Amino acid sequence: MYRNSPFSFAVAVLLSITIAAGVSGTVLDRSVTNGADDAEQYAGGAFRDSTSSDLELAYEDVNQVNPQTVGVRFRNITIPRQAPILNAYVQFQVDETKGGTDPVNLIIQGHLSPNPADFVTQQDIEGRARTTTQILWTVANWTTTNARGVDQRTSNIAAIIQELVNQPGWMEGNPVVLIFRDNPANPSVGLRCAEAYEGSVSGAPMLHVEFLTGMAGNPAPADGATVAHASVELTWAPGDYARFHHVYFGTDSADVEAGIHGTDKGLTLRNGFPVSGLAAGTTYYWRVDEVNDAHPDSPWEGPIWTFRTLPANATGPSPANGAVDLRTDISLSWNPGMNMVYQNIYLGTSYTAVLNSTTPVDYTLGTTWQPPNLQGGKTYYWRIDTMDTCGVAHKGDVWSFTTMPEIVVTDPDLIGWWTFDEVGPSALDWSGHNNTGLFVGNPQRVAGYDGDALYLDGDDFVQIDAVADDITTTNITLTCWVATTTATCAVYACNTSSNDNVFRIQLDAGRVCVWDGANEGFSTQTVNDGLWHMLAYVRSGSTGSVYIDGVLAATHTADFTLSATHKWSLGQEWDAGGPSDFLTGAIDDVRFYNKPLTAQQIRKVMAIDPDAAWNPNPVSVAV
Repeated sequence: MYRNSPFSFAVAVLLSITIAAGVSGTVLDRSVTNGADDAEQYAGGAFRDSTSSDLELAYEDVNQVNPQTVGVRFRNITIPRQAPILNAYVQFQVDETKGGTDPVNLIIQGHLSPNPADFVTQQDIEGRARTTTQILWTVANWTTTNARGVDQRTSNIAAIIQELVNQPGWMEGNPVVLIFRDNPANPSVGLRCAEAYEGSVSGAPMLHVEFLTGMAGNPAPADGATVAHASVELTWAPGDYARFHHVYFGTDSADVEAGIHGTDKGLTLRNGFPVSGLAAGTTYYWRVDEVNDAHPDSPWEGPIWTFRTLPANATGPSPANGAVDLRTDISLSWNPGMNMVYQNIYLGTSYTAVLNSTTPVDYTLGTTWQPPNLQGGKTYYWRIDTMDTCGVAHKGDVWSFTTMPEIVVTDPDLIGWWTFDEVGPSALDWSGHNNTGLFVGNPQRVAGYDGDALYLDGDDFVQIDAVADDITTTNITLTCWVATTTATCAVYACNTSSNDNVFRIQLDAGRVCVWDGANEGFSTQTVNDGLWHMLAYVRSGSTGSVYIDGVLAATHTADFTLSATHKWSLGQEWDAGGPSDFLTGAIDDVRFYNKPLTAQQIRKVMAIDPDAAWNPNPVSVAV
């Protein structure tokens, strides 16, 4: 068995071979995917934060106000150690054009660490160890908002990336940090304002790298995939120097690693290898070693990849087995059994009847089905039998779900009530007004203040636009429970159909405040401590009141107007570039009243159940 290092000789030699062979290299693009991975720090001063919606390069503001250093961290850099780097740059997107025509000259370096921390774990940017390599970047003028082209692209930083992947301890898949600061030898006059992850997920900084690798990559089936049939073609992207491909395949990882017990399938000229006769419910392992006898580093041993075949019967029900509070218009879905041709569907309200039935209610060639005429407040049982290519029926397990009860309006002024306790890709409105909230991104249900809550990870939010046409007054009450460590974010936001600001409840440096033409109505208390807090806003006439945990925290003069065409959301606010100012944290028991509540009524809402007793005396303490 061979274990030669694929990158044991000099980069210069590799590059000459590359040019001679016409090798184009492998491309890696990685965008910032977390709010903790881009941040700003005043030059020589304190760390600012990692929650800003933009990144100002050189200065915080025009007229050379507050010079600052910017750090950007890119995750999962799947470049092998010492792989030759051909080209690299960071792609930015314009957020604002302020200072965009005055000269900006920057120095770019990397954080010289094989596994650098994010800017929440390690807030200091300036104090991080730097690469000896420095790249100068004279930045073109930025005159168009949302521009994302060559002018927003750095100089070639291949030498920085090369130093980072060459360092001891570097491992494929580690992150890299790049640091941007003003060039003291040629000081900037203006600034360049780029989108941060918090301001635009799609506009976040992106690292582009072109590099050489001798190993095979990009396997299909993908590593960890599930295969639905007994035959499959294994394919891969060939290494940059490969002339032949040595394939190993079997059901034992150690055997494939060692190339023994029949796993050695020999050499092939093409980057594909067919396998057949796969067994149901079985995990398979495979690897491809790239071979070129004319190259001194050949062969390049590949990683071990794996896939699993489907079981013979259907699995993976959605909704999950035992799900409750489901809508009556749901669709059922599942993973098919292996070699599925079609599937028989059984449904009923008796477990025993569905278990023993031989008469399906329907059949399908696919893996989704919408049951007709479901009733509210009932438990249903269902089963999927897979018919395979040999005509054999594989009986499935019996699963169950329960539909939500019929919701009636008990309080006509409560026009939206989202508890997040149900299952599914939306938030049911328990007020009875049918103002369902739509999930954007991939929010997850977690343990909440009462029952379940919704966790938003920094690019998720909930659209509750449907509530707009039930609003008949500006005298409203908004409440919710929030647990977050985010310093600055939108919690409850209203925007026009063209994304202009109307009104929002938000956090600013951890304090609760209101945007009503400007930020106002600030609380003195901060709530970004990771604990649950009940936030409420009440407007009565021209007075807006902010409550924290049932206690009046601030007031302001309210003058916003509302329209049935407005957009409402939880966990973000819209701007011209799309969603922005995301909340990272959990939100629970959100309510919208079409009237102003009194302070006493606000405290009653804190009891969660509108009909429950509140303000116990003595106080109830959980042990």
